[in-house]
Amino acid sequence: RMDIEAFAENPSDTAAMRTCAAHLHQVHGTLRMVELFAPAMVAEEMEKLAVALQKGEVAHRDDGCTALMRGVVQLPDYLE
Repeated sequence: RMDIEAFAENPSDTAAMRTCAAHLHQVHGTLRMVELFAPAMVAEEMEKLAVALQKGEVAHRDDGCTALMRGVVQLPDYLE
């Protein structure tokens, strides 16, 4: 969450979003290893959004950050 907030406050700080994408990649891999495929797909889509945000490929950056933040907050509840 801190990386998303840092990027939202300073969009030129692409390192923060790169770190976020790297963490989401690890989450995605871990969920696949433990065979939680539905949450793994969610994490994969979140990772793709983080990469797109980092590259500046998202037209509405604030909406993208909001959606990513919502996913990060809700994913733990989804796993339960």
